Amino acid sequence: MRIVHCSKTPCAGAIEALSSAITDYTEHESRAINSGGKVNNLSFPHDVIWSDSEIFPLLARADVIVFHQNMNHSTVPMADILQGDPKKKACVVYHSHPDSCDKAMAQAGFPVFSIAQYQHALWQDLCDRSKVAPLRNVIRFDRADWPQRDEARERRQSKQDKIWIGYSPTFQQTQKGQEVGSSIWHHSKGYDVTMPILEKIDEEHENVEVMLFEGIRYESCIDGKAQCDILIDEVVTGSYHRSTLEGLALGVPTIVNVRPELHGLIVDVAGANDFPIVHATIENLKEQIEWLLGMKEQKRRKMGNDSHDWMARHWHPRDIAREFCLHLEALPTFEEVGVA
Repeated sequence: MRIVHCSKTPCAGAIEALSSAITDYTEHESRAINSGGKVNNLSFPHDVIWSDSEIFPLLARADVIVFHQNMNHSTVPMADILQGDPKKKACVVYHSHPDSCDKAMAQAGFPVFSIAQYQHALWQDLCDRSKVAPLRNVIRFDRADWPQRDEARERRQSKQDKIWIGYSPTFQQTQKGQEVGSSIWHHSKGYDVTMPILEKIDEEHENVEVMLFEGIRYESCIDGKAQCDILIDEVVTGSYHRSTLEGLALGVPTIVNVRPELHGLIVDVAGANDFPIVHATIENLKEQIEWLLGMKEQKRRKMGNDSHDWMARHWHPRDIAREFCLHLEALPTFEEVGVA
C-alpha cells in the first residue's frame, strides 16, 4: 500500500512518528503531509510540507489517505481526488478532544481511529462504539538518535550531584472556571497548580534542580528529559500524554495521573497488566516526588530501566505500525463508504 497522512498540524510529532514507523517496519510506503512542525512553543519533526508540487503526486498515487484531526474528505483538493478515484481508501485519526477536531468524517461514516488516551472514550461516546478503534501513540525510541539515559546524564555540564526533575507543560493555561470534560480541561497540564509545588520542592532541597522545558525543538526537549532523574507529565486531568510515553522510553521514572478506566484501556492495547508509571494527583504530588527523592539512586535507576523495557515489550513502534496497517488493509473504499 501507498499511504499518505494529511494534517494541518504535526500533533506533537505523533503523525510523523506513525508514518515513519510504517515505512521502517512494513512493506508499505508512508508519507505525512502537514503545515510544519510547530505546535505552540515546541518544534517537532515533520515530513512533507503542504505544497501543490509535492502533495498532488503523493495523493494521486496513494492507495490509502489517512486524515488527521481537522481535515476531512470534503477538503479541496481531497474531494476531487477521492471522487476521481473512488477505489481509494480513507479513514480518520483523531488525536484530541472532539471539540478540537473536525467531526465530518466520523459523521459521514468513515472508519475512525482515536489515540488510546482520554479522547478514545469521548469518541466512542460520540460515535458507534464499535466503529472507533484505539491507536497507540508512537514514540520513536527505536531510532539511532534516541538519547540513551546514561550517556545523556554524562552530558550534564554542571551540578552533577543534583537530582533533576523535568517538566514540559506545553500549555500554561489554567483549568479554573472550566467545565470538567471540556476540551480546555483536557488540554491543561496543570501548570498553575504544579509549578508552586515544584518551586517548593526546589526551595526545600539543596540537591534538587527543577528543569522546565519550553520553547525548544523536540530533539532538545527529549535530550533534556533524558538527563533528568524524575519526569512529570501532568496530574490534573486523569490522562497521560506523549510526555509519559517519552519518559518511560527514556528510562526515567515518570509521574502522571491515570484514572482507572483509562488504565484499563492501556492494559487492553498493550497486552500487559501493568503500566510502569508513578501515579499521583495534585493533592499528593509533593508526597510522591519526596518518595522518589528519598530513594537510593540505584533503585530509581532500576525503576527507569524497567520502564524502558516495558515500552520495548509492549509499545514498540514496529508493533503499532504493523497493527495499524492491518486495519488499513481492511478498510472499505471511498465508494463503499457511500459518501455523496
